[in-house]
Amino acid sequence: MSQDDEEAPGGRVFFSNAGRSLEGEDEIVLISVGVDIGSSTSHIIFSRLVLERLDNRYVVSKREIIHQSAVLLTPYAEDRSIDVDALGAFITEQ
Repeated sequence: MSQDDEEAPGGRVFFSNAGRSLEGEDEIVLISVGVDIGSSTSHIIFSRLVLERLDNRYVVSKREIIHQSAVLLTPYAEDRSIDVDALGAFITEQ
């Protein structure tokens, strides 16, 4: 965590300037990550989302895929649990 990040009581972490107000912003750009770990397959996608203000809420106006992983057959250990090490290696490669 950088020194710009602030931690409030209750464990909440804010990754934005404390003086920033979204009220005045008509467009917000975010980087999003989607992780799907299923019983048969797993995959990851990174996207850039553009949110635009529509009245008093934001709607996604654009979504650009930055990276989409191959679909992995979910690895299992001998005890029939998901192989965390193999899955972690896959995620790290992405």
